[in-house]
Amino acid sequence: MARLADAQNIEMPTSVEELRNLREKLGRKATTMIRMMRNVSPQYPVPSPPRGQPSLPAAIKGAIVAGSEYEYFYVWTRDSAIIMNKFIDFYEKETDPAMKKVWSDIYWDWVGFNKIVLNISPFGPAAAKFLANGTKHNHPFWGEPQDDGPALRALVNMRMMRIFIREGCDRSVLERLYNKDLTSLSLIKTDLEYTTHHYFMKSYDIWEEKFAHHYATKVFQWAALHEGAKFAQVMGDVGIDGAAEVYRTSAIEAKKWVLSFRDEKNHFIRAYRDWVGRDGQPIKENEAVLDVAVLLAHLIVNPYGGLISQTGDPDDNFIGIKDDLLLGTVQKLESTFKAEYSINQDKHLAIATGRYPKDHYRGGNPWLLSMAGVGEFYVLLAEEWLKSGLNPFNEHTTEFYRDLAYAAAGDRWIQMTKKNLKYSNFEGIQRQSYPYLKSLDVLGSADEGAKSELATKRFIRFAARKGHAYEDEVYLHQNSDGSLPEQISRDIKAPDAKITIQDLGWSCAAGLRLIDERAKLASRLRMNRRF
Repeated sequence: MARLADAQNIEMPTSVEELRNLREKLGRKATTMIRMMRNVSPQYPVPSPPRGQPSLPAAIKGAIVAGSEYEYFYVWTRDSAIIMNKFIDFYEKETDPAMKKVWSDIYWDWVGFNKIVLNISPFGPAAAKFLANGTKHNHPFWGEPQDDGPALRALVNMRMMRIFIREGCDRSVLERLYNKDLTSLSLIKTDLEYTTHHYFMKSYDIWEEKFAHHYATKVFQWAALHEGAKFAQVMGDVGIDGAAEVYRTSAIEAKKWVLSFRDEKNHFIRAYRDWVGRDGQPIKENEAVLDVAVLLAHLIVNPYGGLISQTGDPDDNFIGIKDDLLLGTVQKLESTFKAEYSINQDKHLAIATGRYPKDHYRGGNPWLLSMAGVGEFYVLLAEEWLKSGLNPFNEHTTEFYRDLAYAAAGDRWIQMTKKNLKYSNFEGIQRQSYPYLKSLDVLGSADEGAKSELATKRFIRFAARKGHAYEDEVYLHQNSDGSLPEQISRDIKAPDAKITIQDLGWSCAAGLRLIDERAKLASRLRMNRRF
């Protein structure tokens, strides 16, 4: 691929030195974009196998591998869909016709690859991954099925079709992806049919470890069916024998599944339920059932992400960022990992965040895609607060607001008595010297405090500051060649230790999302005279 989608139409680098020069010239976004593109239809040498392992085949056109190392030189349905969604962002914003074709070609190559692999596995559309040459993987005990895959792939394809519709494409383009005839194996139709028949069933999670009902999977399935009902209507798949009403009815039922994970008593969203082992026997659930996958689901399927079309349906905003229990979930994630990882002992604004507490994979370390996700959450939350005011101050959000003000205050609050900061009583804390804590005073009344312009302005600033800090923390770990690793060390005594793969595509996509959303927020804050 000759050119990169950048306003300056820079050439794709052919050496590390060129890449370093581009990094100095263009910064984080361009270098991350280049590294993400490198794993699309990769032309670099196939990674050598470890001793005793089989060689891997070269990639064909349209393969989006997770990374360039041996264990990651596969195409995961989920990862490639998430990466493709970022490429669709590039396509949608592109004004240069030649560059628009670059992004369009990447998309259609990916579609072609997915057509090849659609039903080659016993797990059908829910196969987890494939060899880069479009054949079945050779791991007999991999965690499959993974039902989030077909739902995400359908959502990404429907998003691109909506863009093509706005551009006035011929109907034949749409029919390449959605054909009412099931025997045609059109991608969107096949994935939606699979989802409508499996949304109530267990599958493996996004980490490929637990066979259970998973919140993130249910969110993706609900979203695919919700959007699928609209798209089937557009494609004329209606009436007695049509799919639009079937998908609509399934979406209503899938929504009930999503709601079943909400833990009002403990003020967060549970990540999974009814976990069973390979022998079918129940496995005792972690007491917290806390997982960053809950947050990632909200980031991928929310009104800002492009996967949910805004048509006036109230459910278009069902999965949002300004959700009291999501705030509670993020608070628990940050406080848990701050205590668990020694690398966080002096951190306040940006906490090194992992997948879930007591993770054992490769020692259980922070993941950059998790950290970028938390940063994106704070940026989008600031956007929501700027648009419609703060969340109410209640039993679900108290700890979140407290920790947000604490992070903004930094070390100055360490000398204060956090235990005196209660839901309905702020007595005993000397707050007058600290504007951060004064903001909490204003929030003391659930009826009046949340309406205060002063408190709103301050907490928007706090959230924006957190988002900025997370971006800086993520890119502190960017490699010299522009890549972003999967994990970083949890150990403050070995902060630079290499844990796993150094160029994970999903990390790049997450980093780019954070950069783009934070840039949009910064622009809006500059234009708003209150800030």
